[in-house]
Formats: sequence, C-alpha cells, structure tokens
Amino acid sequence: MTDDNVMSIEIEPESLIDLFEPKDWPGKMGLWRAALQIPMPPEYSTGGIAIPDEYREDQEYASYIGNVRAMGPLCFKSKTRGGVELAEDDGFKVGDWVMVGKHQGERFRTMDNTLWIVISDTQYIAVLENPAAFDCMSL
Repeated sequence: MTDDNVMSIEIEPESLIDLFEPKDWPGKMGLWRAALQIPMPPEYSTGGIAIPDEYREDQEYASYIGNVRAMGPLCFKSKTRGGVELAEDDGFKVGDWVMVGKHQGERFRTMDNTLWIVISDTQYIAVLENPAAFDCMSL
C-alpha cells in the first residue's frame, strides 16, 4: 500500500504477451470493422489477499493494445470521410498488435470471458512490432 491507500502492482509486460491465448472471433465481421482480442492480466494476489477483477479492470492496459483476430471484407479498401484513399498495405492485418485510443471502438466480453474491442479501419493509432515494450501494459 502507498501513502494514498492505493494498491500498486507491477506485472512484467512480457508475461502478458506470453500468457496470451488467441481466440477466434465468434461471427461474421462488419464491412469496415476489425475485432481486437485484448489480453488480460493473470490472477494475482498480494500477501494472501486476492486482487478483485474490478481492480484489475480499472487498471487495464487492455484499454490500449489488442491483437487483431478478424477483419471485415472492406477494411482498408475505401475512402475515409475526409476523402483519403485507404490501401490494405497502409493498415494492419490479422495477427498484428494494434494500439487504439482509450475511448475508441466498442468493448464487450463474450461468454468465455474474452475481452474484445471492435473498431473501424480508421480508429487505430499504431501497429506495434513489440507490444511488450509499452509501459501502459503494467498494472
């Protein structure tokens, strides 16, 4: 515990990627949309006290980085609202790690407790070579 009575836990970023189990998207993808599977931190406890899911979710690195598991048939094959022509080479592909904004896309869980974010093809910030290198992955 810190002076502010806030619990802080450090998780090695590489451990999240190593524990990540890719899952298939359970359906057909929307035309310009992509589904990102979000790796969740493993169960942790400190001094015999289990850390609740609500605390882990509040700290989610999950808000920012996900693995592309499905893409719609028109991803990166159209123009943006601003008239910019998109090409498949300019974006991401299935299997890439992608950074998104905190409030981008729609977040939800499937019945097997997998966290997903569905974004449009223009809502990503960056494609990441090494997602474990980003500090936002620590709790």
